[in-house]
Amino acid sequence: MANIPGITMTLLASIVLGGCQFFHSPAQGAASGVRELGQANHCGYSGAQLTLVTDPEDLPSMHGGLHEPLVKALEGGDYVLLVALGQRPTPGYGARLERASASAEDRISLQLAATEPDPGSMLAQVITTPCVAMAIPPSGWRSLSVELEAEGFPLSVSHPQR
Repeated sequence: MANIPGITMTLLASIVLGGCQFFHSPAQGAASGVRELGQANHCGYSGAQLTLVTDPEDLPSMHGGLHEPLVKALEGGDYVLLVALGQRPTPGYGARLERASASAEDRISLQLAATEPDPGSMLAQVITTPCVAMAIPPSGWRSLSVELEAEGFPLSVSHPQR
């Protein structure tokens, strides 16, 4: 005699799992392609902001050797997202990408962790304007948000072609 309950459960599981793939958001694929390109201490932005760059000629000038990886990412077909933290009193401030996730609304959410100088460290009293740069896939998303525990965040930007 056939195992009807077992066959039914297997069929039901196949339908449910197949349905999950059917509802896969394009932003999930885009979120998996997000990667950090680097950081710089002097990006020139006085406040927290996001700048989405789609063409190498539109890259702002920055100090700290960040320009070359950004150009390579753009020439490779990705967009570049510059996340500016605004002015800081010393070097050592920044952010790093912790997680990229996607929602059903084709929104990419980036969770960044703030970095700060070690307490008690001796640093030059120089105003810095740190930023972190990320490669963003050019398709599969409509909007992008950045969460960071710092003044001026969260921020978001829309896809330039939407």
